Amino acid sequence: MSVSLDTLSAFVKCKVSKRRFDHTLRVVDMVKYLQSRLKCDSLTLTQAAILHDVAKEMSPVDPFFASAHPKNRFQDIWDAFPGVWHSFSARTLITHSFPELDASVSNIIETHTTGKEGMTMEQKILYVADAVEPGRNYEERLALAEEALVDINRVVFKISSWTINHLLVHRQSIHPHTILCYNHYQSFSN
Repeated sequence: MSVSLDTLSAFVKCKVSKRRFDHTLRVVDMVKYLQSRLKCDSLTLTQAAILHDVAKEMSPVDPFFASAHPKNRFQDIWDAFPGVWHSFSARTLITHSFPELDASVSNIIETHTTGKEGMTMEQKILYVADAVEPGRNYEERLALAEEALVDINRVVFKISSWTINHLLVHRQSIHPHTILCYNHYQSFSN
């Protein structure tokens, strides 16, 4: 049994602010655009796009996470990498709320902020779509979206490089997956 996209969308809408939900809708649109152009028709990816930020405005002390995991196995991630915590904690929320969803939905979501080495096409599309959706206001956004249609691996490298530089400038911790992503996709940078 599959969960409808409308059901997933309504669930996310109840969990996040209007601003975050609007971002989610723009990411879904960008995913659909990239999917159609890259010939990667995947319901699982669309589901992941809808759910990718469902835990973004939550924290380890949220009643759901506190009751689901009294020892809160996500606290270490929150302490070291609060900006990407939602990518990893979403699996617990999604599995609890929609046990019938394929586990690959959560696998796609887990890499949407950090990237990782050897991502699937679905993971790369969500990673790129989240970074280049129209609400992002940086100069290269549109060029990266178009370049992804030609060489998505090079765009993954560029986004991971930008992320690392941004985190260094702001003196924030860099998740190990981001470094592995950068190292893996560096060969596509030429």
